[in-house]
Amino acid sequence: THASTAMSSECAPLLEIEDLHVSVPAQHGRKFVISGLTLSVNAGEVVALVGESGSGKSMTALSLMRLLPQGAEINSGRISFAGRDILALSSAELDALRGADIGMLFQQPQAMLDPTSRVRTQVAEPLWVHRKMSRHAALNRVVGLLSDVGIPDPSARAQCFAHELSGGMAQRVMIAAALSGNPQLLIADE
Repeated sequence: THASTAMSSECAPLLEIEDLHVSVPAQHGRKFVISGLTLSVNAGEVVALVGESGSGKSMTALSLMRLLPQGAEINSGRISFAGRDILALSSAELDALRGADIGMLFQQPQAMLDPTSRVRTQVAEPLWVHRKMSRHAALNRVVGLLSDVGIPDPSARAQCFAHELSGGMAQRVMIAAALSGNPQLLIADE
């Protein structure tokens, strides 16, 4: 029935990973950095992957976003987000999903910030690209987002370039940018 279909989709996990295998080039063939990972995340749930360096946490996050480094590949498994098969999406569909529905915080925030753009532009971009907000409205929203993540004097910081920020400040800017599109899922790599 219609009611049971609606009920089952409401109960479905937001993110499902089943039997994921990811490998990277090695001296003699390929080395698996993720072998048989299965997990699910429900809407509103917080899940932490904990492990030592090299255990596959970052590669898992990059696999979810389909942003694996050159040479790395998903060999098998399934990744679905809100019922959509992530591994079957086109580049355009992935671009639409990233930032709008899935946000990601990377390990090296200053490396992810564009050194030629001011903070205000980088935080506002997800708003006009994914939320179709006008450029003016998005830029006005930036000060509030920077304030929300604890950046002192957010109006002044919005005018800064990445090299003018401390590491902690750059991390907060990346958090503001990742949250600006109001994603359903936020992936934080450390």
